[in-house]
Amino acid sequence: MEQVLEVYARRVRNALPRAQHVKEVVDAPCYRQAKRITLVCDNLNTRRLASLYEAFAPKEALRLARKLELVHTPLSMAAG
Repeated sequence: MEQVLEVYARRVRNALPRAQHVKEVVDAPCYRQAKRITLVCDNLNTRRLASLYEAFAPKEALRLARKLELVHTPLSMAAG
């Protein structure tokens, strides 16, 4: 199993740009064949799968959500 580690940090904290970025990651050539993509996120409310349903049609949001596993940092780490 091949594992790829990439780190992204952006200043934008809105749900819609975040959802678009997640779609770009899921559809990127290096992840297209992945069965599961793990995203490590802080605990902001924009870091939820629900933001995909705000940004995309339900069928597309479900396609993206099925490939994702969200892991949230502990609150003590997210605050720093």
